[in-house]
Amino acid sequence: MISKENFGKFIGQRRKYKGVSQQELAAKVCVDYKTLSKWENGSCFPDIESMECLSKALDFDITDVINERLDMISVSYTHLTLPTI
Repeated sequence: MISKENFGKFIGQRRKYKGVSQQELAAKVCVDYKTLSKWENGSCFPDIESMECLSKALDFDITDVINERLDMISVSYTHLTLPTI
């Protein structure tokens, strides 16, 4: 399962890729921008309803993100550090 920190990085990167501000995305997801900021900072996860709204607004599959299959989503994640095997 994805960590709060990696989820936050993903949401922030995806939002920027889509050219949307925190305030704009927060309005689409029906939350305060401070809540969205907490998600992006890795302080907490969104609830299920908010996660579904995020996936629609940012065009990603929830299952792929939760399982950290970020390579399945067309955004560059060169800033993330992945463990070496």
